[in-house]
Amino acid sequence: MLSRLINIGFEEKGHWILDKTAKFKLTISDNDLNCKKVLYAFIIDNEIMYIGKTIQTIRKRFYGYINPGNTQVTNIRINEKILNELKNKKQIKIYIFQSKSKEYETFNLNLSAGLEDDIILQTNPIWNINGK
Repeated sequence: MLSRLINIGFEEKGHWILDKTAKFKLTISDNDLNCKKVLYAFIIDNEIMYIGKTIQTIRKRFYGYINPGNTQVTNIRINEKILNELKNKKQIKIYIFQSKSKEYETFNLNLSAGLEDDIILQTNPIWNINGK
């Protein structure tokens, strides 16, 4: 299934790592951290674990996974999954799909948002609520 994501334009951009304080951080270029309107995938052993989208920058969205607020249910759940996998010595790769915006008359199409539901449906990532 990862090959299907790569075929439509997902690119490996970084990964999550465990730091010395038993928390985690990400390694990704500053340029990629500033991307907006993207789909992203967390991959372990070439298996799609999670698909998400953001209209914010990657930096801001992923900060929520690293430091989830008390009411951020998804961020808390994904934080726990990332931390557990890293503690079990798994490498979690980050793939990003950045779509080119297309304007239809005065409407702007966000291709990333349009693809998310069907990609989740077809790939069934286990960390997504609608997944396995």
